[in-house]
Amino acid sequence: MSIIIENSGLFSSFQDFGRKGYEHEGVIPSGALDELAHEIANRLVANDKNEATLEMTQKMATIRFTEPALIALTGGNFKAETEHMKIYPNKLYL
Repeated sequence: MSIIIENSGLFSSFQDFGRKGYEHEGVIPSGALDELAHEIANRLVANDKNEATLEMTQKMATIRFTEPALIALTGGNFKAETEHMKIYPNKLYL
């Protein structure tokens, strides 16, 4: 799969579940802010729950897929669309 981030939006980043348990060694936990949405997205596309997801807040990113891709959008109340249809949260799209 190949994606092109045409506009990253505001506060967009790739996240996984972070590095919990290493704070005593100076490693910050990091990871997805919305862990439930992160896990649901990975389950919807049949990924391991630890795979990275693209986390976006406030202004959404503009993303172009150069070939067919299985995607899921999860989390808060947002609006998303493709050239051909509207995208709704917690559903699977190809």
